[in-house]
Amino acid sequence: MSDSMALPRESRLERYIWLLAFAIAALSLLMGFWYHYNAYLAGGHPFIQGDWLINSINGPVRRGPLGSVIIHIGDWTGLGPLTVTVILQLSLMIVMTLPVLLAFWRLRIPAYALLLTSPGFFIVFWASSPTGSLRKEMIGLASICVLLLIPLLPKAFRGLVVAFSLLLFAIACIGHEVNTFMAPVLAALFVITLRPDLRSRVLWAAAAVFFALTAAALLYAMSQAQISDRAAVCDPLLERGLGSNICSGSIRWLTYDSAHARSELIRRLTAPGASLSFAVAATLVVAPLVYLVSLHDRARLLYGVLAACLLPVLPLFFVAHDWGRWLCIYITLFTVVIFALALQGRIRMVRPVNPVVLLTFVCLSFVWSPHHILGLQLGGIVKRILT
Repeated sequence: MSDSMALPRESRLERYIWLLAFAIAALSLLMGFWYHYNAYLAGGHPFIQGDWLINSINGPVRRGPLGSVIIHIGDWTGLGPLTVTVILQLSLMIVMTLPVLLAFWRLRIPAYALLLTSPGFFIVFWASSPTGSLRKEMIGLASICVLLLIPLLPKAFRGLVVAFSLLLFAIACIGHEVNTFMAPVLAALFVITLRPDLRSRVLWAAAAVFFALTAAALLYAMSQAQISDRAAVCDPLLERGLGSNICSGSIRWLTYDSAHARSELIRRLTAPGASLSFAVAATLVVAPLVYLVSLHDRARLLYGVLAACLLPVLPLFFVAHDWGRWLCIYITLFTVVIFALALQGRIRMVRPVNPVVLLTFVCLSFVWSPHHILGLQLGGIVKRILT
């Protein structure tokens, strides 16, 4: 380990917690695979797979181009659109998880278990609240997670990693407008991991093109915000043998306008206890991260990072009620940035973590999670296992 990553001597308990974090991640992934395998056998989930199957075969539709490609691949391979969707989702889950686990292994910092096992981080959140998992924001998050491979792999692979990340992000922006909001963090991670010359005019020209194309994708989605009849999207799926239930979730929501989305958000926020329970969930998610930041040499910088990672996601809280998903995006972005900074030696821990506090937070990740819409879910992974 380099001097920049040097840590206070860790205790045996901390090493066990480090291994426990891997075990929690592995258990969460297995639970996710099992849940989605059963959803696949049941004919697909109207939101988890239904969102991916929104298509523009019968005309322009917001989020439609990616679904059209999935349908054509299903036709060409004979697998069908649902099978192609599930294969793509689980493949992206591996693409997201592998760089994170490799970074955690390379750093060997037990305190970073607070990141890996956070109920707001995608690995644990998706296992605890599977209905909010594997939505199309995972493509954008995958494009961000793979950048952790840059400091982990030989320099010869940097070009491939960058190209793969940009390809994923382009697909992400076409597939779902929520991914466009991740562009600032993706750009920041390019700077952190590649360390380019910030005075380069070529760099700034490339950045301008990047953000212009991202804005164009968002504007396209906004111009196709609503459809009058879901049959145009649903019929190509029914013709290929899928059940009508697949059209009762994300596809049905395409027929609603922004006013309906806002009224639904207000209705949920004003429900008894909803706002308070989300505030408690958000506090429980952020508190361990604040504690972790306090252990670093550049704590003020990291507090700024914690706030800055929220800013791109913040508009989502005003337009849709899936606040648990937005919280998950926020925590995942922050986690990847912290891992990237640590791998590059730009931050290091200078104060020892309290093993009892660390173990307490890690164990709590088993028994609660944010709800994928609004609120706090007690039981977490343990409840999912028992039920």
